[in-house]
Amino acid sequence: MLLALAFLIILLNVILVSQGHNGFAITSITFTITAFAYYLGYQIVESKKQKKRLLEEREEEIKRVKERAIAEIQALKIVDFLKSSNIDQIKPTYSTRYIPKKTGGNRRIQIPNDELLEFQRNLDTQIRHRYSKFIHPYAHAFRPKRGIKSNAKPHAGNPVIIKLDIKNFFDNITTSHLSPWLEKMVGDDQYYQEKLLHLITSENALPQGAPTSPFLSNLIFCRIDEEIKRLAFKYKCKYTRYADDITISLRKDEQKVVGKIIYGVEAILNKHNFQLNKNPKKLHVLRGHQAQRICGVTVNQGETSVSRKQRRIIRAAKHHLQTGRDATYTEDQIKGWESHINHIMQPGLRPPIRRSKCPWCKFKYKPYKINDLLYCQECSYSTASTNRMVIHWNKNHGQLPFPLENCCGYHKIYLLMGASKKALEVLYPLKTD
Repeated sequence: MLLALAFLIILLNVILVSQGHNGFAITSITFTITAFAYYLGYQIVESKKQKKRLLEEREEEIKRVKERAIAEIQALKIVDFLKSSNIDQIKPTYSTRYIPKKTGGNRRIQIPNDELLEFQRNLDTQIRHRYSKFIHPYAHAFRPKRGIKSNAKPHAGNPVIIKLDIKNFFDNITTSHLSPWLEKMVGDDQYYQEKLLHLITSENALPQGAPTSPFLSNLIFCRIDEEIKRLAFKYKCKYTRYADDITISLRKDEQKVVGKIIYGVEAILNKHNFQLNKNPKKLHVLRGHQAQRICGVTVNQGETSVSRKQRRIIRAAKHHLQTGRDATYTEDQIKGWESHINHIMQPGLRPPIRRSKCPWCKFKYKPYKINDLLYCQECSYSTASTNRMVIHWNKNHGQLPFPLENCCGYHKIYLLMGASKKALEVLYPLKTD
């Protein structure tokens, strides 16, 4: 707007000069230059004031962020809880038990004494309340509303699934991994750091069997999870982790990408002082023709399910109990398995149940078929389409040859859309009082 006005003034001055009004033109040009100078000065002053206001607002925002960060750091500390727990009187001792693994060997479980167990449970509650937001979203173990189903579901329907295992998961989580998080929990107090470290570790590692170990393992792995996630996303893959089980699935079967992912995960684990378990029983690359099972959940059909073999075993055991014969499972175990199966195969996520085929889809129930044409049994109508034959039957013959319940969903829609009023009344009679 201002430039347009200046252009008009200059144009007016040119016209005045051409007509011989030199004095008036000089006065006008001088006035215009003076006005521009005042306007530019005003803009410079206003821009400086605006910059000053922005700097002041930024300083205030930085101050508020610092205060908020300090408050959050203070809220994360558990020193008050440690002071009220009389940790000096707790003597950590563990009893060791061995549980056989399915893949062979034994799993060592270290069970804390009663006094230490109660303290660790209370400590676990405190750190879960404060540090749950730091757990990576792709970690599904030891978390509420997460489990083997949520861990397997993202990989359903993908043609290639890579299953990896972290060797000696809890035994390799040492004090060097725990120290940075303990500093956040107790601050710079060296006494409480050493005391807390002494109460949550055994033999310089997280004891498998302590209530605090599962959550702390997820906390320590948050950075590793992020690095593996970035590696997976680089190749457009999906990633989840359930404790020591890493699962990565590919949308396309590319052998080179599979190798790069395995070597990349191994490099990330080695960087953080962990090892990839290279035992053939623990490292799997599963494709569509194989049983794609993740932590006991099958995902071959594009949805989470339990293997057909396991369902048959449970069904057979239940039948044996009902008929008074010996069964491989007790009644309580069968109830537990049924609950597990119902959870994994919920309605909407359950694989399609195999029922008898629709009569319209079965060859032996179709109308006469000659040279790929269907001939109506009641008249001379013929067509190559089953759907058109259904519409013809409903329109001209007024009754359904087969019960609607036996038909597939595809033909049921055609039957309902094209069926005559008389046929529908036969199928769904009106209720009369």
